[in-house]
Amino acid sequence: TSVRTHGIKETLYCTGGIRVLLPLFRTLDQPIMRGLAYHGADSTLSDSQNELASSVDPNFALQVFALLQNMLKNNSQNQHHMVLAHGFQVIGYLLESINPQCWTTNTLAALEQLAQAVIGCEPLFRQLFIQIYLNFNIWIYTHPEVQKELLDAIIRHVKKNPSYFRSLIGVQRLIDVLRKYYWFAPDSFSQGTKPIVNPATFETLGKRPDHHVIKLIRVSILQLIKLLATDGFTLDETRGFICYLQDCQDSEQGVDVLQMLLSALTTNTRSKSKNETAEWLCALGGLAPFISLLQRSSIMIRIWSLKLIG
Repeated sequence: TSVRTHGIKETLYCTGGIRVLLPLFRTLDQPIMRGLAYHGADSTLSDSQNELASSVDPNFALQVFALLQNMLKNNSQNQHHMVLAHGFQVIGYLLESINPQCWTTNTLAALEQLAQAVIGCEPLFRQLFIQIYLNFNIWIYTHPEVQKELLDAIIRHVKKNPSYFRSLIGVQRLIDVLRKYYWFAPDSFSQGTKPIVNPATFETLGKRPDHHVIKLIRVSILQLIKLLATDGFTLDETRGFICYLQDCQDSEQGVDVLQMLLSALTTNTRSKSKNETAEWLCALGGLAPFISLLQRSSIMIRIWSLKLIG
């Protein structure tokens, strides 16, 4: 009698399809078991022999991403099911709660391969980009190199199709990312104010990057905003910057935004005969918002406000 073997795709489909894979993303941070060995039914393992490593298995996340990629690549049925199940929304939610040490540059490369596998299915790619790439609850505690690589990857995607990603991402979303995650002085709007600590060992599992890295990451995000707005800012986008300046008391953040607006005022756009930023600023109160900034205690805020007024 012949025996029929089933491929993993067929087996997973029979046991519930693509949904079966989703819970695996909650287990990416399972610790490595050191010294686990069988010593017989009556034997016991010492604590040192059966020690759980504090670090995560670097290969498990790669395997899970590769498995999902294999299930989705060139498979329109699985892609359709993933869209209907809001699969990347579920995965993004699960990834928010895992140990940030799971993320390495290799894991990020696996995410990029997954993106390439679904890029032909626009609804699915859209879900992936919004729910994972742009979900900074996932990224803010990861290693600085991972965060810089992530932004480099996003920039590469945006350069291929700026108009599509402007619609997908939106300038306001990036303004909010700057304010919520990459602040210098925290306020009530800030996320990531406390590091993630293992409650059992009190080991720090993840923390925000230091001041120098925050500055570099903000430069990348501002570069991304410029890529999205190659034809200039809209009225609503300009309003977003003005609200940022008026509401945020963090002077270093304010300087970044003032420099961005000054650059927008002095840069010619590709597709328009005139620069509309000055027009939008006039519609939003003219010089009044910047004159009010002259009352701030920060010398740099006052200097850059004067430059913009001039």
